[in-house]
Amino acid sequence: MTFCLHQLDMYALKLSDFLEIGDECQFKVDFNASIQNAYGLFYDEYSPQTSKQSEISYSLVTNLQDKYARFVFPCLDEPTFKARFSLVATFNASVFDLVLFNSPQTSETNLGGLKTVFFEKTVPMPTYVVAIAFVKNFDVQEKTVPPNEYRDYPVLHRMFYPKELAPYVQAPLELATESMEVFEGLFNIGYPMKKCDHFPVRSLNVLGMENWGLITYSLMDLLYKSEDFGIKHELSASSLVVHEMAHQWFGNLVTMNWWDNIWLNEGFATFMSNTGLQLIKPELKAQERFYTGKLWVALDMDAFSSTHPIHQPDLGSFDLITYYKSCGVLSMLEFSMGRDNFFAGVSRYLEKFKYSNADVDDLWAMLSLGSNHSIGNISALMDTWINQKHVPIVNVTFDEENIYLKQSAYCYMCTQQQRSKNRWSIPLTYTFPDDNVGVFHTFTLDSETAVIPLNRATQPSWIKFNTNSTGLYRMFYSKPNILKEFETTISQEAINSQSNSSLDNYSLSLPYMDRGNLVIDALAAAKVNLLTYREALEFASSALMKEQNQGAIELMLDDKFGLSHVFERLTRNGYQFLVNKFVIKHLKRLYPGFDMASWTPTTEQPVDFKARILELLCLEGYQPCLDEALDLFQKWEEADGNLKIHPYIKDVLFPTVSRYGSLAQWEYMLNRTRYNKEDLMLYKLWSTKDSTLIRRILDEHFFNSPNIKEETSRLLTSLYYSSKCNQPGSMVVWELIKTHWKDLYESYGYMDLFGELLTAVFSNFDSPSNLHELLYAASTLGHLNDSFYYAQGLESVAYNIKWKDYYLYECVQVFEELTK
Repeated sequence: MTFCLHQLDMYALKLSDFLEIGDECQFKVDFNASIQNAYGLFYDEYSPQTSKQSEISYSLVTNLQDKYARFVFPCLDEPTFKARFSLVATFNASVFDLVLFNSPQTSETNLGGLKTVFFEKTVPMPTYVVAIAFVKNFDVQEKTVPPNEYRDYPVLHRMFYPKELAPYVQAPLELATESMEVFEGLFNIGYPMKKCDHFPVRSLNVLGMENWGLITYSLMDLLYKSEDFGIKHELSASSLVVHEMAHQWFGNLVTMNWWDNIWLNEGFATFMSNTGLQLIKPELKAQERFYTGKLWVALDMDAFSSTHPIHQPDLGSFDLITYYKSCGVLSMLEFSMGRDNFFAGVSRYLEKFKYSNADVDDLWAMLSLGSNHSIGNISALMDTWINQKHVPIVNVTFDEENIYLKQSAYCYMCTQQQRSKNRWSIPLTYTFPDDNVGVFHTFTLDSETAVIPLNRATQPSWIKFNTNSTGLYRMFYSKPNILKEFETTISQEAINSQSNSSLDNYSLSLPYMDRGNLVIDALAAAKVNLLTYREALEFASSALMKEQNQGAIELMLDDKFGLSHVFERLTRNGYQFLVNKFVIKHLKRLYPGFDMASWTPTTEQPVDFKARILELLCLEGYQPCLDEALDLFQKWEEADGNLKIHPYIKDVLFPTVSRYGSLAQWEYMLNRTRYNKEDLMLYKLWSTKDSTLIRRILDEHFFNSPNIKEETSRLLTSLYYSSKCNQPGSMVVWELIKTHWKDLYESYGYMDLFGELLTAVFSNFDSPSNLHELLYAASTLGHLNDSFYYAQGLESVAYNIKWKDYYLYECVQVFEELTK
C-alpha cells in the first residue's frame, strides 16, 4: 500500500512485513523532475563578451541544500540518511557536451545522438551534497595530487570554466589542491574520493556548495588572478575555495544529525578556511583580517536582543552568527587547548564518525579525551557559548592585592537586569607590563564575579586582558585613569617601532593586536554607555596618532566597533567635514613617499597597507592624494584602460574618481563593467553621493535585464555595497527592493546574502520616519517580517535613533576639539 503526504513532500510505503537491520529492500519509482529556479535542478548560462550564440556556456546543474534533493530524485532527504548513489545519465549529445557527477565516470555509449554515461557508486553521503551537472561549451584545467601517507591513490582536480575566463582559473585550482593536502595533514585522514571537480555557476544563489567531489561556486566570487584583483577579492575568493574544501571532511565525511547543528558544519569550515589560508598564503593575513572584519560584523548583529544563539533547536540559520560567531568560538577553544591538542581531538572525531553522523556532544567528547589541556570540562564550557545569545563583557579593576572581575551580556538595547541574566564560562588570558613577549596568564571566569590575587610586589600600572584578541569577549577597564596608563605604553611601543624594519613583528608588552583591541574595547564600551564617548574617542585618537602597524590601524578603524562607526554616523548627520579633518590629521603622516603610478608592495610593508591608507586619505579629500589619484586615472583613461596599474592601487582610484571625478569619468568606468578584469570596478562606483547615479547602475545592470533572477550573487553583492557605502545608496536600494520584492524573495528567500543586504540597508536608517516605514513595509510586503533580519532591522533603527539623541552632540564636540 502506498499513499502521498504532499504537505510534507513525502511518499509513504506500507510493507507487508517488518525489515530488520541489514535487510535489503528494492523498489522502483517513476519520477519526473522539473527544472526549478536557483535550487533543485536549474538552468544557468554565461554569455561571453563576443555575444556569439555558439560560444555561450550553459549548464543544467543542481543545488540541493538543504531540502531540494527531493525535487530531483526520490530519496530520504534528511542528513542522517546517508547512502551510496549510482547514476546513469542519458542526454542529447548535440545539446550538452558532457555530464558531471560526484564520482568518476566509468564508461559511456552513444546511440543515435543520445549519449549514456555510467558513474562509479559514491561513498556513503547525505542527499544534500549529491550533485549533477550537464554542461556545454566549458573548458577544463586539471591537476593531479599524487598519493601520500594518508591515501594510496592519486586525486584528480578539474576546474571547469567558460573559455574566455581561462586566465582566472589557475589560482583557485592551485589553491584547491594545496588546501586538500594541508587538511589531510591536519586531520590525519586522506581525501576519500579519486576526483574533485570545481564548477562555477553564474546564478548560484549561494557563494559555494560543498557537493562531495563536485563543488559548485558562484562564478564571479571564485575566479581571480592576483595581478588583476585587489587583496580583498583575492582573500574572498581564496577563502571560498578553502572553505568548500574543508567541508569535504566537516559536513561530508562527518555530517550533523540534523540542521540544528548546521553551525558545526559552517563554523568549522570557516575556521578551517582561516587556518588553511594562514598556512598556504600567510601574506593574505586571513586570520587577522577575519578578526578585523567578518567577526566584528557578526558580533554587531549578536549585540541586538533579536539575535539568536549559535545552536538553534529544530533548524539552524545560514547567517553571520552561524558562520562567523561560531568560528570565533572555535578559534577561542583552539587557542585555549593548544593547536596540537585541538587537532588531535578533531582527528579522533573525524576518524570515529567518518561516513556517518554526529552531533556537537560527540565533538566535545573527542576533544576531551586529550589530557594535555587545562581548561576543564569542555562540554560545560562550550555549552555557555553556543546555547545562549550575545557575548560577555567583563568589567575589570584592581588594587595592590587583587584583580576584581564581573561579567554581563554585551547588548545594545537590553536593560541592566537583562544583561545580568546570562553567565559564560570565559577562558580569560591577561598580561602585565613586565611580562616577556609571548607570556600570558589564564583564569576561567565561570561565575558573575571573581577575585584573582595579584601576588606581586608592586601594583602594576595596567593589566591587559584578552591577549592577542583570541577570546570572544569584551573588556571594560573601569579603574580610574587606566586608559592614560595604556596610552603611555602605546606611545613607547610606537617609538620602538620606528627603529624596526618589520611593522608586523615589533612588540614590547602590547602586541599590535592588543593595541588595536584596546581601542575596539573602549569604543564598544561607549556603545553600551559603560564609558563616555569623550573618554573613548580621546583614547582612540591618541592611539591612532602614534600607531604604525597596519593590523592595529585597521582594528582601530573598524566599521562596527572602531572609529568608522562614529565616522559613518557623523557623516550621515551632516558632519562629513569633521570626519575628513580627523582622518587627514591622523593619517597624513603616512602619506609622504607614495607614488601610485610605480608603487609595488615590498617585504618591509604589508602588501596593501599603503593602498589602504591612500584610499582613506583620498576618500576623505586629502588634496595631495586626490591630485595624484585623479591624475593617474586620467592617464589610465587616455590609455583606454591599458596602463599597467597595481590592483591594490586600482582599489584606490575607482572609488576616488567615483566620488570626486567628473560625470564623464564615472560613465567611463560604468561602461567597463562586464565580467572581465575590471568587473569589480562596479562595486567601487557606489562611492558616489549622487543617488541618481546609483539608481542608474541598478537599473541598467540589473532591474532592466530580461530576468534579474539570473544575476543572483552579482546583484545581491552590488546592492550590499551600495547600501554599505552611504545613506543615499541605502534609500535607493530600499525603494528597489520594495518594487521588486516578489522576484527577489522568490529567488533568494532569506538566504544569508539577502539577509545581509537587508541588514546593511536598515543599518543606515536613523529616524522615526524610517521606523514607521519599516513597520508599514511589513504590512505590504509578504514574508518581510518572517525573519529575524526584519526584527534586527527594527532594533537597529531604534538603536540608531537612540545613538543620535544621546551621543551625536558629544561626538561632534569631541571631534571639533580633536581636529583643531
